[in-house]
Amino acid sequence: MYCLKCKTSKMDKARNSHHYTQCGLDNVWLVNWEGFFCPSCNMFVAVLPEASILVSLIAYRLLVLERHLNGDEILFLRKLLGLKPFTLADVLCIDKSKLVRWENNKDTIDPLSDKKLREKALEKISPSSSPEILKQIMSIYHRGFKSGEVEEITIKKEDLSVMTA
Repeated sequence: MYCLKCKTSKMDKARNSHHYTQCGLDNVWLVNWEGFFCPSCNMFVAVLPEASILVSLIAYRLLVLERHLNGDEILFLRKLLGLKPFTLADVLCIDKSKLVRWENNKDTIDPLSDKKLREKALEKISPSSSPEILKQIMSIYHRGFKSGEVEEITIKKEDLSVMTA
């Protein structure tokens, strides 16, 4: 495989970290990931699995966050569900303009809508293990949300085996 950037150097197999912004979230990192590295321009190209597996793994990490979902995360989960804004607004029993404000980080999602959105996403990605994860999500609501900054979501290649098992 030749480098996509400099087109001169042959790329070598390597393991590296990859900032996976293609998912629409700025805080997702693929750690110790297989890919190809160009020694000439230092470009790393990650070898990604089937998109649905990686998206489900990212969604799972979002579902168990101990804070309110932010706008980018709400948008990510809405797209995972394959819903248009007005449809998700109907599912959450809210006005579409409220959903748009959340997705644009102009307002914070309320706890009940946050819980409903996580439950819907959980049904989509893992209907069979829903009770275990749902229990984990419910414990967040019983303890209350933590406040704080958006933390990095790191995904290791080994994490994929959980989603494909």
